[in-house]
Amino acid sequence: MNLIHPVRVKVACIRNPEEARRAVSFGAAAIGMAAETAAGGPHLTQTEITEIVASVPKSIGTFLMTTRRSPVELAELARSAGVNTIQLWDVPEPDAYSYLRSAVPGISIVQSIPVVDEGAIKQAVQVSSRVDALLLADCKATELDPSETDGLTSKWALDATAKPSLKHFPPINRVPPDALADVDIDRMLAKPWIKPDVR
Repeated sequence: MNLIHPVRVKVACIRNPEEARRAVSFGAAAIGMAAETAAGGPHLTQTEITEIVASVPKSIGTFLMTTRRSPVELAELARSAGVNTIQLWDVPEPDAYSYLRSAVPGISIVQSIPVVDEGAIKQAVQVSSRVDALLLADCKATELDPSETDGLTSKWALDATAKPSLKHFPPINRVPPDALADVDIDRMLAKPWIKPDVR
């Protein structure tokens, strides 16, 4: 029997408890808050992040997005904010993953991988066994995504909206067939996205 896995949605860049509660009320399984961003955009203080985390049920994934690389700083940030997931924009210092897991029991780790060339595949394979999920970022964007001005986007998505004519919107994102053949979707979907809260 084939099982259909539910689609889970994370709403990123939440700015306050009201936005967090609204996202959850519309069915979000997770929310993301930026301590720092790769693009250097607006970010939240630790106090603001803690207030947002406290405003949602413990069953909701609370992602802290950061560019920090020091394992000690990352662990302190995650503990202080009370989040259950840390999303790393940059590859952290050596042994950071194991340090985080021992210093913050139950924490989930998501690593962002910039997809700018084939080296991204090697990088993703190297860290995949040490993190809970990978975020493919900086992919070539399409004209349908106006959120970025440099031709790059941090989102891969399925666009289900009706277009007047698909010939005006040619796809730019393509996964190399050999890379796609190596992806074990069943194994990825079977991996728990959010670990049980142990607090």
